[in-house]
Amino acid sequence: MSNIQEKIIEEINNSKKIGFITHKDGDGDAFGSMLALEKIISERGKETIIFSNEKLPNLFDFIKEDINYKTQEKYSEIDILICFDANTIKRFTIPEILDETKKDGKKIIVIDHHINGELEKISDIYWRDLTLSSTAEMVHKLLGKMKVNIDKTVATLLLLGIETDTLSLQFTNTAPTTFRAVADLLNKGARLKSVVESAFGGKPIPTVKLLGRAINRMKINEDALAYTYLTLNDMKELDLTEQAASGVANFLEQVKEAKVVAVLQERENGIIKVSMRSNNSNMNVSTICELFGGGGHAKASGAEIEGTIESVSKKIIDAVKKHS
Repeated sequence: MSNIQEKIIEEINNSKKIGFITHKDGDGDAFGSMLALEKIISERGKETIIFSNEKLPNLFDFIKEDINYKTQEKYSEIDILICFDANTIKRFTIPEILDETKKDGKKIIVIDHHINGELEKISDIYWRDLTLSSTAEMVHKLLGKMKVNIDKTVATLLLLGIETDTLSLQFTNTAPTTFRAVADLLNKGARLKSVVESAFGGKPIPTVKLLGRAINRMKINEDALAYTYLTLNDMKELDLTEQAASGVANFLEQVKEAKVVAVLQERENGIIKVSMRSNNSNMNVSTICELFGGGGHAKASGAEIEGTIESVSKKIIDAVKKHS
């Protein structure tokens, strides 16, 4: 594993212009890990480009003045492209960037903590580590190898990534290495209070109302699957972005009677985003989401499926039944 990290460091050192990209609807881990490494690399005199067509999540409002989130939506010549927190091409904000990078003969590096995906076949360096809690924890490990100074901002970004991907160190993906990484980041000045308040603190009234709608619609079947849905009309009426719905699945995981949780979110163009969670040691929701071209962790995963809320609900119910 350390040999892979050394190869990544070598490619970074030998490059002048470096591209960064992460997945759609980026969360704390996706953006936290990417922005932390981008900051370190740009401060070492490298030119950097973040390929994205998304706004910075509100989760980062407390720290946005300290980071450089300037994005580009079209391919620009780069020496290497570093991809964060996803294992399939279509999961990225602008999938074409990977195609253009490959056509241009430039190297693709993947840093990800999910199960194997198609990126393993097209990437030049594929660093996957299922033993670490998050991509942010992987970047923390990489920075240790690079022997660079982790300042307060970088430490806070990485802590935000770890906290959100482990539900404040409560998920089963939390390991002893996670606690050691968090301790190191706190020693380097990470803003723990700000991170916790941003990730798990008070929510605005429209977000609470959205959660209320999801709870009112929730059903639990004989397989202990708790499932609910959110519509495009919900988001329009409450004037919310898709990112506001990201915490619904995490909240519903607290339902004692539910072994599996599925939240279906209606999107444009007949697409339903499915977010799944599980607190059952015998249920791997990543396996279920892979059936539909998605993936993620064993206990937290997602997919995008064409269809209506009704048709996709049936597909998820049937898949959970087969894997129960």
